[in-house]
Amino acid sequence: MSPLHLSAAFLAFASLITIVVFNDTDAERDEGLSKKAEVNHAILQGADPTDMLAPTASGKALKGSCVSGLIAGDIDSNEYSKVAYASINQGDVKYIQISRYMPVYLEQKSYQTVSATEITTLPPEIKQALHQGISHPEECAKETLYLSSVHAISSSESRY
Repeated sequence: MSPLHLSAAFLAFASLITIVVFNDTDAERDEGLSKKAEVNHAILQGADPTDMLAPTASGKALKGSCVSGLIAGDIDSNEYSKVAYASINQGDVKYIQISRYMPVYLEQKSYQTVSATEITTLPPEIKQALHQGISHPEECAKETLYLSSVHAISSSESRY
């Protein structure tokens, strides 16, 4: 057989396989179209697409919901400089755990770009997620966290 005949035979075989293996039934196709129509309608009504659709492959690739790395800052004024951390975002607050073995917890609100506030208590699910992130940093996105200052908070000011 000539190469042209082989190419034509391969294309015919590939088309047959595609038809047999990937051909949806009418019910499956209708169900898929119905789901797409529901999503489109919800988005047009104001629903947040990120709540309804799977994330796309574009943008910053994260391994999970946590971020880990080292803290950077002025070594003279920042006792946490060069110390490992893990962080979790919840709403407009970033919760940070510094050190795996002697943990210190920080809260960084959206207006605190290079500072954070030390906290004594935090939501249990956040504490558990931070512990997981600092214990297994390979499961988190890697990022250096710059902190120029850390503010202490009294336990009477704690929210939890």
